[in-house]
Amino acid sequence: MPGRIPKVVYGYRILHYKNLPFILRRGIYCPASDIKDPHYINIGKKDIINKRESKAIHVHPYGKIHDYVSFYFGPKSPMLYSIYKGNSDTPYPQSDVAYIVTSIPVILEQKLNFVFTTGQAIMQLSTSHNNLDDLNKIDWDIIFATYWFDQPPEYVDRARKRMAELLIYEYLPVNCILGIAVISSEIQQIVEKMVSDAGLSIKVKVVQNWYY
Repeated sequence: MPGRIPKVVYGYRILHYKNLPFILRRGIYCPASDIKDPHYINIGKKDIINKRESKAIHVHPYGKIHDYVSFYFGPKSPMLYSIYKGNSDTPYPQSDVAYIVTSIPVILEQKLNFVFTTGQAIMQLSTSHNNLDDLNKIDWDIIFATYWFDQPPEYVDRARKRMAELLIYEYLPVNCILGIAVISSEIQQIVEKMVSDAGLSIKVKVVQNWYY
């Protein structure tokens, strides 16, 4: 695959910022968990969510996609673009979206089980791996490219590859959160208070170039 593997491989999870208080106190549970935020706000497409419930992971620790906490390998995902264009099943704008950032070194340090995929996990062309030697199977050029849209016949399969996933089995503890990013100083102030109220010192940064 083209592109060089980053020295540190990060994971980027997008969510509505109002979901953060629960996460900052409890960590991130997979969708299949019985532990759920009663005030959770969904920003995903329902048809894709339904497919993830039944799509199997064929490498250890196995299970379904919904048994994992999912991250992308880069910002500005096609999922965020759908929200930006109003093509998702959420009424919320991208300005309400926050990023939670983790990394493979942190996940390894905490001895968490994880899998990664070479594209959007529900797609048949995407393969699943649990060996870091296989990170070279991800198209890192597409992960960090300015343009990832499919434009047949010249450019195909770029959107799927852009959505390669880092999947942490069942649960990500709070101490694996390296930072939070938001689109504006207004949201930053709100989220900083959430972090403070949870008794944490996680950095909250405004990173506008992670948005459309």
